[in-house]
Amino acid sequence: AAAAKAAAGDYDSSSSMYSHEYDEGYDTDERDRDRDQEGGFWAKWYDRDNWFCRTCHTCVYDPHNPEFSSTQQFVWAVILGVFFGVFTALWSQFIESCVEVVWVDVPEMLLEWGVFTDLDGSFPLPHYMWVCPAVFGGILAFINVNLPKPIPDQNEWIEKLHRVGVLEHDTFLSIILTATGGMASGLSLGPELPLVLSSGMVGSFLAIKTHQSILSARVLNLTAGSAAIAGFFGFPMAGAMFVLELPHQMGLQYFEAISPATIASIVAVLVNRMVTGNEIKGYFNYPWLTSSLPSHLF
Repeated sequence: AAAAKAAAGDYDSSSSMYSHEYDEGYDTDERDRDRDQEGGFWAKWYDRDNWFCRTCHTCVYDPHNPEFSSTQQFVWAVILGVFFGVFTALWSQFIESCVEVVWVDVPEMLLEWGVFTDLDGSFPLPHYMWVCPAVFGGILAFINVNLPKPIPDQNEWIEKLHRVGVLEHDTFLSIILTATGGMASGLSLGPELPLVLSSGMVGSFLAIKTHQSILSARVLNLTAGSAAIAGFFGFPMAGAMFVLELPHQMGLQYFEAISPATIASIVAVLVNRMVTGNEIKGYFNYPWLTSSLPSHLF
């Protein structure tokens, strides 16, 4: 029966999947002593008499009651929003720089070297439009096949999200580098799935380090994904709804993740615009306005 429950993803949302420390009969003092002996990061700053520590325990994380409360969940949603707002801004700028190099600087250099010719020559420069994606596609395919651990796909992310709530983070760098190369070279690979996977790994890493239950880990996974999608594309509500609906065939079902995912998405968009300097504006035209509405957020 236990194996059937595990296969179906039927877990007790209040139980931790990472430790035995919360078993019934495990004394609080004994738990404190074990954490101190382990030298855990969180135990080092646990001081009930310090107001700053008490505030951190209430709003950020309490190592002796690790399951996030609503307040802590919303605080981490803001933190994830800030992080992915900066991350998506820097990554999008880096991708634009790579596109500029691959599609402007390199063709000009190859034309000067005589690899390509003018339109009247034997091998005109427009052939670069199929040569570049073909070369990059072959290289990226070879790298992907020979990676020490394969990059997870959408189905694996969905299955892990339902079953255990987390996704291993050891392929984070591989996803970012592969996605950057694919988008810079003109391949059909978009940023949506790489963003969901990589940000889900960040949320999963946070959940594991803070000893969250499967329910809370799943919320962090979805919250991080919502922040990344919203920050990159600039759509706060659409980013959150996209990620929340992705794991289900019949639409959104993890309703407990709506609030933190939306908060993280809004914060990510604001921070992204602050970093890039782009104005926050809508996509609606009003007859009585001749210009976009002013933004005084930054």
